[in-house]
Amino acid sequence: MAGGKPEQKTDSGAAPRLSPCAACAVRDMAFCGALENDEMSRITAILTTMEVAPHQPIIDEGEPADYLFNVTGGAVKLYKLLPDGRRQITGFLFDGDFLGIAMNEKYAYGAEAVDRVNLCRFPRRKLEALLDEFPKLEKRLLSMASNELVQAQDQILLLGRKTAQEKIVSFM
Repeated sequence: MAGGKPEQKTDSGAAPRLSPCAACAVRDMAFCGALENDEMSRITAILTTMEVAPHQPIIDEGEPADYLFNVTGGAVKLYKLLPDGRRQITGFLFDGDFLGIAMNEKYAYGAEAVDRVNLCRFPRRKLEALLDEFPKLEKRLLSMASNELVQAQDQILLLGRKTAQEKIVSFM
């Protein structure tokens, strides 16, 4: 985790805990919304809830992609580091969005909390095992990734072909 800065809010595991999913306001939008109530215990067993302060890193570009995240509150800024040290913002994530999918063993981008952000964090290997167990969960993630690809294509169009005024109107 980026500098170990995010504050973990779960208990030590010594006593049974209520599922954070039971009262989750974004469950229907999140990837785990594909699961039935009786299946939620499997995902709850591997997740850690986190709260990240504004302007703190969530993931750093190039670090091992050991975790995946679901945004349950707040806004996350995605960015790429440029060779001269500048950051290029590539997008924003909000409630229900998924974060941390990597094609290889390293994150291809960085992510930082814009305001106070709440997350569910999943160990990558354990979540991958659950995807094998629950194909509908994998299908939901694929759908979310496909939507993200469409949004990225729209952003390419925005940056490449629209006037400054059109870019501002599109952002709003």
